[in-house]
Amino acid sequence: MAMIRVLCPHCSFSREVLDSQLPDQPVKAHCPKCKKSFDFFKGAVPPAPSFEIESTSA
Repeated sequence: MAMIRVLCPHCSFSREVLDSQLPDQPVKAHCPKCKKSFDFFKGAVPPAPSFEIESTSA
């Protein structure tokens, strides 16, 4: 499952959540850090980058 990074436009606080946890319709989100609200739309946010860890032999 893809992770989506939700970013507050007021204070830049971010949190990654599973895309399946987000509603498909636009919603009003509330930032837990600055307490301000903003409109959030799942389709307007690109998925958060994912990284794979490679093991190296020494």
